Amino acid sequence: MHVNILIVLLIDMIEEESFKNLFLHSPIGLFILQKGLFVLVNNKFEELTGYSKNEVYNIHYETLVYPEDRTTCRLKGIETIKKAQNIPYRFRALRKDNEIRWVMATITSVQYKGIRSALGALLDITEEKILEERLYETMEQLKIVIETVQDGITFSDEEGRFYVFNTEMERLTGYTMDEANLSQNFLALIYPDENEYAKAYERLSLVREKTSLRNIETVFTTKHGEKRHVLVSTCLIPYKEKTMYLSICHDITEQKQAELALKISEEKYRSIFDNAVEGIFQSTPEGRFLTVNPALAKMYGYSSPKELQETIIDIWSQLYVESKDRLHLKELLEKDGVIYNFETQLYKKDKSIIWVSINARIVRDESGNILFYEGTVVDITDRKKAEERLNKTLERLRRAIGITVQTISNIVESRDPFTAGHQTKVSRLARVIAKKMKLPDNVIDGIRMAGLIHDIGKVSIPSDILSKPGRLSEIETQLIRVHPKKGYEIIKDVESDWPIAEIILQHHERLDGSGYPQGLKGDEIILEAKILAVADVVEAISSHRPYRPALGIEAALDEIEKNKGKLYDEKVVDACVRLFREDGFVFEKEK
Repeated sequence: MHVNILIVLLIDMIEEESFKNLFLHSPIGLFILQKGLFVLVNNKFEELTGYSKNEVYNIHYETLVYPEDRTTCRLKGIETIKKAQNIPYRFRALRKDNEIRWVMATITSVQYKGIRSALGALLDITEEKILEERLYETMEQLKIVIETVQDGITFSDEEGRFYVFNTEMERLTGYTMDEANLSQNFLALIYPDENEYAKAYERLSLVREKTSLRNIETVFTTKHGEKRHVLVSTCLIPYKEKTMYLSICHDITEQKQAELALKISEEKYRSIFDNAVEGIFQSTPEGRFLTVNPALAKMYGYSSPKELQETIIDIWSQLYVESKDRLHLKELLEKDGVIYNFETQLYKKDKSIIWVSINARIVRDESGNILFYEGTVVDITDRKKAEERLNKTLERLRRAIGITVQTISNIVESRDPFTAGHQTKVSRLARVIAKKMKLPDNVIDGIRMAGLIHDIGKVSIPSDILSKPGRLSEIETQLIRVHPKKGYEIIKDVESDWPIAEIILQHHERLDGSGYPQGLKGDEIILEAKILAVADVVEAISSHRPYRPALGIEAALDEIEKNKGKLYDEKVVDACVRLFREDGFVFEKEK
């Protein structure tokens, strides 16, 4: 305002000698323009622009304006002169040394030396502009914080008018800030119940007395009629000679729902715990029961959980029949943190023994320290007895099958005296190859059984063809090649734990599809058949045949090594070669 007053005074006095000093030494940068050129400037103008009087005279004013602001500056100057109003406007001034400074200017039309001129004033507002930008940045950052914070935030006066009502608060209540301000009483909106409203109003009065309240739990009713559980913290803040309320509202609805669900869950758990058929326990690492359910007490022969807990003070020594079992269980728990279906024998109260299956896990605190063990126990005594009876039956059946298979093998080989013992040898070699490959025992047994009868299909081939000393005709070769299929048809309906029929069918298949009878390739051939194929080839090449003398083991091994990965499985070949060259396997002896 003082700038405009000074300019008004100078309009009529500028040409008077008595006022030249006032113009020249004014703390405000002053200048006179004629046709856009500087004709008079004061000392402060020189200081502000870096130009001396002699340098600036007859220079167009736009030289001192930052290029991007020139159009705006020109239009603003014209506008203020036309309106005859000293309206300040801002732009960037370009000093002589190219430093950019923010200035505020006013322009007034005057007569100077009889010529219509423009009298202007400049104030350096660079520092003010910097502070303004910093303030703007700070406000923007604060706005971002307010809008991104996970809590509802409001800033309101004593009349209930909101100045801040962030996005989370809108979500929490369902109301916008405009809707909140249009209401006569926002408290009444979110507390439609009279009792709740009275409580909220009382808390507001307490804020006035104590200046702040923290984490007051309350319940809002949203615009859409939903109940939201909220923790409210409110404090008084002086602002522009007014008392303002800053409130932070933290939504705990999900937490309250979780607490309710937990309570219900705990009640359900207690019911399940007390009425479960299986035993449930929690115990210390030292071996004392913390909790046991009625089912576990009954399983162990005790009248109640209390009697079990009072009697068994060392689980490890009092319950476990085998000390190695309890040690193994503890080792597994400490290693993996959990065990499933751990089977062991335990003593009952009367010292009788039961079989149980235990599932257990370690419960730790935040630091990783063991708090307790917990788990379930199932009585599997009847199952174990049934398994024992079944195993005895299966063992008898396996022995019977083994005798039957051996008999069939002998019958097949009796038809071809030149290859007598071939199936037995192939079976033995295939078995030790599978063992070398560390296959499961059950798989190994199946390979052994299949090996003993892998040529059973040859019963359909005339004996004179089987023992023919010379080369076979094409028709005879085709008859030979059907024996895997014939063997499959003989065995396919026989119930077995092993895929014997498939092994017999595929033992002449090759990885590249050149085998028979189906021309299978790669993974289409089962592993058992791949093993039997290698054993069959090695035995056949190394042994005497009607049409040629024995070629020996090295010739056989050279054959499978040469075609490893092409005709024969690499892992199977490698295992077979190691058996002969490293382990000293021979057909005459079973390893």
